[in-house]
Amino acid sequence: MGKAVSYNDGKTALRRKVLAEVSGDDLVLTDQAFREIARWPLADIRYVDPGHRRPPIRLRLAGSDARLSLDGGDDGGWLTHKCPNLTKRDTGAVKWPTWVAAGVLAVASLAGIFVYLLPAASSTIVGLVPPGMEQNIGRESRDQLMALLGRARVALPRPLLPPLQARHHQPGVHQRTAAFATVCGPWSSCWARAWP
Repeated sequence: MGKAVSYNDGKTALRRKVLAEVSGDDLVLTDQAFREIARWPLADIRYVDPGHRRPPIRLRLAGSDARLSLDGGDDGGWLTHKCPNLTKRDTGAVKWPTWVAAGVLAVASLAGIFVYLLPAASSTIVGLVPPGMEQNIGRESRDQLMALLGRARVALPRPLLPPLQARHHQPGVHQRTAAFATVCGPWSSCWARAWP
């Protein structure tokens, strides 16, 4: 007489009650009418979680998604002591050194992309951009920066704005500004020196 267990075939989400019985070197699973549903070799039975060996015991078939859950009161001694490979990993199972090597390779790949590939590709792409388009991009960038700086000046606290406006209306400021603009150019760092 077999033991009642819950069985998932791994192909559908359906869980059904079946009878499990050890027969020779196999675990035979039958339905309530004693028709054979599956036959698992004892050497291919593994714990679903090797760290969890207390009831309810959950087992799986190596290389398959099929699962077997023993009832809560069943410690599985009638089956587990006959299965020699309960804690063995499936062949081809990924181990931690593989994950470490894959992580190192991924980081090295990203570093290679940012250090070598992107600079080489950008210098090639820059050669393909026509000078007129470069000037348009420069003008758009300048306009966006000026709009951003204009918003930043409006956002300054009120006590800081009057001294700036007062300096702008002092006599002689326009002449000094014009002199620096002709010497330094409009986008130079010496532009800031025009203000006393």
